[in-house]
Amino acid sequence: MISNQPCSLETASNWHLVRQTAPVTTGNTGDFSSVASGDTIESIGSGPGGKTEPYGVGAADLTSVAISGDSVVAGTADGAIIIWDVNTGNLKRTIIKAHARMVVCVAIYENIIVSGSWDKTIKIWDLSSGNCRHTLKGHFGVVNCVAIAKDIIVSGSGDKTLKVWDLSSGNCKRTIPLTGHNDMVTCVTISGDSIVWGSKGGNVKLWDSCFPTKILNSHKHEGYVNCVAVFEDTIVSGGIDKKDIIRKSVGTGNQLTGIKSEVKNVGIYGDNLVAGTADGTIIIFNLSSGEYVTKNLIGHVDELTCLAVRPDGKFIVSGSSDKRIRIWQSQ
Repeated sequence: MISNQPCSLETASNWHLVRQTAPVTTGNTGDFSSVASGDTIESIGSGPGGKTEPYGVGAADLTSVAISGDSVVAGTADGAIIIWDVNTGNLKRTIIKAHARMVVCVAIYENIIVSGSWDKTIKIWDLSSGNCRHTLKGHFGVVNCVAIAKDIIVSGSGDKTLKVWDLSSGNCKRTIPLTGHNDMVTCVTISGDSIVWGSKGGNVKLWDSCFPTKILNSHKHEGYVNCVAVFEDTIVSGGIDKKDIIRKSVGTGNQLTGIKSEVKNVGIYGDNLVAGTADGTIIIFNLSSGEYVTKNLIGHVDELTCLAVRPDGKFIVSGSSDKRIRIWQSQ
Protein backbone atom coordinates (compact mmCIF):
# COMPACT_ATOMS: atom_id res chain seq x y z
CA MET A 1 0.00 0.00 0.00
CA ILE A 2 1.12 3.57 -0.56
CA SER A 3 1.25 5.95 2.33
CA ASN A 4 0.77 9.67 1.89
CA GLN A 5 3.91 11.40 0.65
CA PRO A 6 4.97 15.01 1.26
CA CYS A 7 5.34 17.29 -1.73
CA SER A 8 7.55 20.36 -1.55
CA LEU A 9 6.09 23.42 -3.26
CA GLU A 10 8.90 25.88 -2.69
CA THR A 11 7.86 28.71 -4.98
CA ALA A 12 7.15 32.39 -4.76
CA SER A 13 5.10 32.36 -7.97
CA ASN A 14 1.35 32.08 -8.31
CA TRP A 15 1.50 28.45 -9.46
CA HIS A 16 0.41 25.63 -7.19
CA LEU A 17 -0.26 21.92 -7.42
CA VAL A 18 -4.00 21.19 -7.56
CA ARG A 19 -4.32 17.56 -8.65
CA GLN A 20 -2.32 14.37 -8.99
CA THR A 21 -3.08 10.82 -9.96
CA ALA A 22 -2.39 7.69 -8.03
CA PRO A 23 0.41 5.72 -9.71
CA VAL A 24 -0.73 4.78 -13.21
CA THR A 25 -0.64 0.99 -13.52
CA THR A 26 -1.82 -1.58 -16.03
CA GLY A 27 -5.56 -1.76 -15.43
CA ASN A 28 -5.49 1.32 -13.21
CA THR A 29 -5.62 4.73 -14.83
CA GLY A 30 -4.63 6.54 -11.66
CA ASP A 31 -7.68 8.39 -10.33
CA PHE A 32 -7.02 12.02 -9.52
CA SER A 33 -7.17 13.33 -6.00
CA SER A 34 -7.30 16.92 -4.85
CA VAL A 35 -4.31 18.48 -3.15
CA ALA A 36 -4.83 20.40 0.03
CA SER A 37 -3.32 23.81 0.50
CA GLY A 38 0.09 23.79 2.10
CA ASP A 39 3.03 21.59 1.29
CA THR A 40 1.70 18.07 1.77
CA ILE A 41 -0.56 15.84 -0.27
CA GLU A 42 -3.30 14.50 1.94
CA SER A 43 -4.44 11.73 -0.37
CA ILE A 44 -3.13 10.09 -3.51
CA GLY A 45 -6.27 8.68 -5.10
CA SER A 46 -7.58 5.16 -5.40
CA GLY A 47 -7.80 2.44 -7.97
CA PRO A 48 -10.72 0.23 -9.00
CA GLY A 49 -12.93 -0.82 -6.12
CA GLY A 50 -11.60 1.96 -3.95
CA LYS A 51 -8.34 0.16 -3.20
CA THR A 52 -5.14 2.13 -3.25
CA GLU A 53 -2.88 0.81 -5.98
CA PRO A 54 0.74 -0.04 -5.16
CA TYR A 55 3.85 0.65 -7.14
CA GLY A 56 5.44 -2.42 -8.66
CA VAL A 57 4.80 -4.99 -11.35
CA GLY A 58 2.70 -3.64 -14.18
CA ALA A 59 3.42 -0.03 -13.34
CA ALA A 60 3.18 2.00 -16.55
CA ASP A 61 5.85 4.62 -17.16
CA LEU A 62 4.37 7.90 -18.36
CA THR A 63 6.15 8.76 -21.58
CA SER A 64 4.25 11.75 -22.94
CA VAL A 65 1.50 14.20 -22.12
CA ALA A 66 -0.54 16.87 -23.92
CA ILE A 67 -3.26 19.30 -22.87
CA SER A 68 -5.89 21.20 -24.83
CA GLY A 69 -9.16 22.67 -23.63
CA ASP A 70 -10.39 20.53 -20.75
CA SER A 71 -8.56 17.35 -21.82
CA VAL A 72 -5.28 15.92 -20.54
CA VAL A 73 -3.91 13.09 -22.68
CA ALA A 74 -1.07 10.80 -21.59
CA GLY A 75 0.79 8.04 -23.37
CA THR A 76 2.29 5.10 -21.48
CA ALA A 77 5.11 2.63 -21.92
CA ASP A 78 2.66 -0.27 -22.20
CA GLY A 79 0.95 1.22 -25.28
CA ALA A 80 -2.05 2.89 -23.67
CA ILE A 81 -3.55 6.36 -24.08
CA ILE A 82 -5.38 7.83 -21.09
CA ILE A 83 -7.61 10.92 -21.13
CA TRP A 84 -8.73 12.92 -18.10
CA ASP A 85 -10.74 16.10 -17.51
CA VAL A 86 -8.33 18.78 -16.30
CA ASN A 87 -11.00 20.64 -14.31
CA THR A 88 -12.56 17.74 -12.42
CA GLY A 89 -9.82 15.13 -12.56
CA ASN A 90 -12.35 12.58 -13.80
CA LEU A 91 -11.25 9.87 -16.20
CA LYS A 92 -12.74 10.42 -19.65
CA ARG A 93 -11.42 7.42 -21.54
CA THR A 94 -8.70 4.78 -21.63
CA ILE A 95 -7.49 3.21 -24.86
CA ILE A 96 -5.74 0.14 -23.47
CA LYS A 97 -4.05 -1.15 -26.63
CA ALA A 98 -3.66 2.08 -28.55
CA HIS A 99 -0.35 0.83 -29.94
CA ALA A 100 1.39 -2.54 -30.04
CA ARG A 101 4.40 -1.04 -28.29
CA MET A 102 5.30 2.02 -26.20
CA VAL A 103 3.50 5.28 -26.92
CA VAL A 104 6.40 7.71 -27.24
CA CYS A 105 4.55 10.93 -28.06
CA VAL A 106 1.06 12.46 -28.08
CA ALA A 107 -0.37 15.75 -29.37
CA ILE A 108 -3.85 17.32 -29.38
CA TYR A 109 -5.51 19.64 -31.88
CA GLU A 110 -9.18 20.52 -31.39
CA ASN A 111 -10.98 17.13 -31.31
CA ILE A 112 -8.00 15.15 -32.58
CA ILE A 113 -5.30 13.18 -30.74
CA VAL A 114 -2.19 12.08 -32.60
CA SER A 115 0.12 9.45 -31.14
CA GLY A 116 3.47 8.00 -32.19
CA SER A 117 4.97 4.73 -31.06
CA TRP A 118 7.83 2.29 -30.95
CA ASP A 119 5.68 0.19 -33.30
CA LYS A 120 6.73 2.69 -36.04
CA THR A 121 3.17 3.93 -36.63
CA ILE A 122 1.31 7.18 -36.08
CA LYS A 123 -2.37 7.07 -35.18
CA ILE A 124 -5.05 9.74 -35.45
CA TRP A 125 -7.78 9.44 -32.82
CA ASP A 126 -11.15 11.08 -32.26
CA LEU A 127 -10.91 12.70 -28.84
CA SER A 128 -14.63 12.39 -28.09
CA SER A 129 -15.22 8.79 -29.14
CA GLY A 130 -11.76 7.30 -28.75
CA ASN A 131 -12.02 5.79 -32.23
CA CYS A 132 -8.95 5.52 -34.45
CA ARG A 133 -9.47 7.49 -37.67
CA HIS A 134 -6.22 6.59 -39.42
CA THR A 135 -3.07 4.55 -38.89
CA LEU A 136 -0.14 6.18 -40.68
CA LYS A 137 2.65 3.95 -41.90
CA GLY A 138 5.83 5.03 -43.62
CA HIS A 139 8.52 5.34 -41.00
CA PHE A 140 11.05 2.53 -40.70
CA GLY A 141 12.07 3.43 -37.17
CA VAL A 142 10.55 4.44 -33.87
CA VAL A 143 8.30 7.51 -34.09
CA ASN A 144 9.91 9.79 -31.52
CA CYS A 145 7.83 12.94 -31.91
CA VAL A 146 4.68 14.38 -33.48
CA ALA A 147 3.28 17.89 -33.83
CA ILE A 148 -0.04 19.16 -35.22
CA ALA A 149 -0.93 22.49 -36.78
CA LYS A 150 -4.07 23.25 -38.75
CA ASP A 151 -4.32 20.56 -41.44
CA ILE A 152 -0.95 18.83 -41.08
CA ILE A 153 0.94 16.46 -38.81
CA VAL A 154 4.72 16.43 -38.66
CA SER A 155 6.53 13.34 -37.37
CA GLY A 156 10.17 12.61 -36.59
CA SER A 157 11.68 9.17 -36.38
CA GLY A 158 14.62 7.01 -35.50
CA ASP A 159 14.90 6.32 -39.23
CA LYS A 160 16.43 9.83 -39.55
CA THR A 161 13.48 11.26 -41.49
CA LEU A 162 10.91 13.97 -40.95
CA LYS A 163 7.50 13.48 -42.60
CA VAL A 164 4.54 15.78 -43.20
CA TRP A 165 1.07 14.17 -43.24
CA ASP A 166 -2.38 15.40 -44.19
CA LEU A 167 -4.48 15.47 -41.03
CA SER A 168 -7.78 14.67 -42.76
CA SER A 169 -6.73 11.85 -45.08
CA GLY A 170 -3.66 10.52 -43.29
CA ASN A 171 -1.66 10.61 -46.54
CA CYS A 172 2.03 11.50 -46.51
CA LYS A 173 2.51 14.85 -48.24
CA ARG A 174 6.26 15.21 -48.01
CA THR A 175 9.44 13.69 -46.63
CA ILE A 176 11.83 16.47 -45.68
CA PRO A 177 15.46 15.73 -46.61
CA LEU A 178 17.58 16.16 -43.51
CA THR A 179 20.72 17.63 -45.01
CA GLY A 180 23.56 18.63 -42.75
CA HIS A 181 23.20 15.84 -40.20
CA ASN A 182 22.56 12.14 -40.17
CA ASP A 183 20.91 11.53 -36.79
CA MET A 184 17.54 10.37 -35.59
CA VAL A 185 14.93 13.10 -35.09
CA THR A 186 14.11 13.38 -31.39
CA CYS A 187 11.70 16.33 -31.10
CA VAL A 188 9.68 18.62 -33.36
CA THR A 189 7.41 21.65 -33.31
CA ILE A 190 5.53 23.69 -35.91
CA SER A 191 5.45 27.48 -36.06
CA GLY A 192 3.64 29.10 -38.97
CA ASP A 193 5.28 27.88 -42.16
CA SER A 194 8.33 26.61 -40.30
CA ILE A 195 9.20 23.26 -38.76
CA VAL A 196 11.86 23.15 -36.05
CA TRP A 197 13.38 19.89 -34.83
CA GLY A 198 16.18 18.49 -32.73
CA SER A 199 18.30 15.40 -33.18
CA LYS A 200 20.22 12.77 -31.26
CA GLY A 201 23.51 14.37 -32.24
CA GLY A 202 22.61 17.74 -30.73
CA ASN A 203 21.56 19.66 -33.84
CA VAL A 204 18.58 22.02 -33.87
CA LYS A 205 17.34 22.78 -37.39
CA LEU A 206 14.66 24.88 -39.07
CA TRP A 207 12.86 24.16 -42.33
CA ASP A 208 10.54 26.70 -43.97
CA SER A 209 7.97 25.80 -46.62
CA CYS A 210 8.83 29.04 -48.43
CA PHE A 211 12.35 27.68 -48.93
CA PRO A 212 11.67 23.93 -49.21
CA THR A 213 15.13 22.94 -50.37
CA LYS A 214 17.04 24.79 -47.63
CA ILE A 215 17.54 23.83 -43.99
CA LEU A 216 18.77 26.58 -41.70
CA ASN A 217 21.22 25.81 -38.92
CA SER A 218 20.03 26.96 -35.55
CA HIS A 219 22.37 25.76 -32.84
CA LYS A 220 23.93 22.66 -31.38
CA HIS A 221 23.73 20.96 -28.02
CA GLU A 222 26.37 18.70 -26.57
CA GLY A 223 24.35 15.56 -27.12
CA TYR A 224 20.71 14.46 -27.39
CA VAL A 225 18.12 17.23 -27.87
CA ASN A 226 15.01 16.39 -25.86
CA CYS A 227 12.69 19.26 -26.74
CA VAL A 228 12.11 22.36 -28.86
CA ALA A 229 9.60 25.22 -28.75
CA VAL A 230 9.09 28.48 -30.66
CA PHE A 231 7.94 31.91 -29.45
CA GLU A 232 7.62 34.44 -32.28
CA ASP A 233 11.12 34.46 -33.83
CA THR A 234 12.76 32.80 -30.83
CA ILE A 235 13.69 29.11 -30.74
CA VAL A 236 14.06 27.36 -27.38
CA SER A 237 15.64 23.94 -26.99
CA GLY A 238 16.65 21.69 -24.11
CA GLY A 239 18.90 18.69 -23.96
CA ILE A 240 20.85 16.09 -22.11
CA ASP A 241 23.69 18.61 -21.66
CA LYS A 242 21.61 20.38 -18.95
CA LYS A 243 21.28 23.43 -21.19
CA ASP A 244 18.16 25.38 -22.04
CA ILE A 245 19.21 27.50 -25.01
CA ILE A 246 17.21 30.53 -26.16
CA ARG A 247 18.07 32.19 -29.44
CA LYS A 248 16.66 34.13 -32.34
CA SER A 249 16.14 31.98 -35.44
CA VAL A 250 18.94 33.87 -37.21
CA GLY A 251 20.92 35.23 -34.27
CA THR A 252 23.14 34.26 -31.41
CA GLY A 253 21.93 32.11 -28.56
CA ASN A 254 21.75 32.55 -24.81
CA GLN A 255 21.79 29.83 -22.19
CA LEU A 256 19.69 29.86 -19.04
CA THR A 257 21.97 29.62 -16.05
CA GLY A 258 21.43 27.60 -12.92
CA ILE A 259 19.90 24.51 -14.51
CA LYS A 260 21.34 21.54 -12.63
CA SER A 261 19.73 18.64 -14.44
CA GLU A 262 18.90 17.40 -17.94
CA VAL A 263 16.18 19.47 -19.62
CA LYS A 264 13.44 17.00 -20.55
CA ASN A 265 10.62 19.21 -21.89
CA VAL A 266 9.85 22.82 -22.74
CA GLY A 267 6.56 24.58 -23.36
CA ILE A 268 5.37 28.12 -24.07
CA TYR A 269 2.43 30.16 -22.81
CA GLY A 270 2.28 33.82 -23.76
CA ASP A 271 5.87 35.00 -23.51
CA ASN A 272 6.74 32.53 -20.75
CA LEU A 273 8.96 29.49 -21.13
CA VAL A 274 8.23 26.42 -18.99
CA ALA A 275 11.01 23.85 -18.67
CA GLY A 276 10.89 20.50 -16.89
CA THR A 277 14.12 18.90 -15.74
CA ALA A 278 15.13 15.34 -14.95
CA ASP A 279 15.33 16.02 -11.22
CA GLY A 280 11.57 16.69 -11.15
CA THR A 281 11.78 20.48 -11.07
CA ILE A 282 9.71 22.83 -13.24
CA ILE A 283 11.21 26.22 -14.14
CA ILE A 284 9.29 29.20 -15.57
CA PHE A 285 11.18 31.99 -17.36
CA ASN A 286 9.82 35.14 -18.99
CA LEU A 287 11.27 35.54 -22.48
CA SER A 288 10.45 39.25 -22.74
CA SER A 289 11.91 40.41 -19.44
CA GLY A 290 14.66 37.82 -19.26
CA GLU A 291 13.72 37.04 -15.67
CA TYR A 292 12.61 33.89 -13.88
CA VAL A 293 8.99 33.61 -12.78
CA THR A 294 9.97 30.65 -10.62
CA LYS A 295 12.94 28.30 -10.46
CA ASN A 296 11.51 25.60 -8.26
CA LEU A 297 8.07 24.14 -8.81
CA ILE A 298 8.85 20.85 -7.08
CA GLY A 299 6.31 18.05 -6.81
CA HIS A 300 7.49 14.79 -8.29
CA VAL A 301 9.60 12.37 -6.27
CA ASP A 302 11.32 10.90 -9.32
CA GLU A 303 12.57 11.92 -12.77
CA LEU A 304 10.22 14.15 -14.78
CA THR A 305 9.50 12.44 -18.10
CA CYS A 306 6.94 14.69 -19.80
CA LEU A 307 5.38 18.13 -19.55
CA ALA A 308 2.76 20.18 -21.39
CA VAL A 309 1.33 23.68 -21.00
CA ARG A 310 -2.16 24.78 -21.94
CA PRO A 311 -1.78 27.69 -24.39
CA ASP A 312 -3.75 30.08 -22.16
CA GLY A 313 -1.26 29.45 -19.37
CA LYS A 314 -3.81 28.28 -16.82
CA PHE A 315 -2.47 24.73 -16.42
CA ILE A 316 0.85 22.93 -16.55
CA VAL A 317 0.70 19.14 -16.66
CA SER A 318 3.69 16.99 -15.77
CA GLY A 319 4.39 13.27 -15.69
CA SER A 320 7.15 11.39 -13.97
CA SER A 321 8.87 8.07 -13.38
CA ASP A 322 6.98 8.11 -10.09
CA LYS A 323 4.02 6.99 -12.28
CA ARG A 324 2.00 10.12 -11.49
CA ILE A 325 0.45 12.90 -13.51
CA ARG A 326 0.40 16.23 -11.71
CA ILE A 327 -1.62 19.31 -12.63
CA TRP A 328 -0.38 22.77 -11.70
CA GLN A 329 -2.71 25.76 -11.87
CA SER A 330 -2.03 29.47 -12.10
CA GLN A 331 -4.04 31.77 -9.88
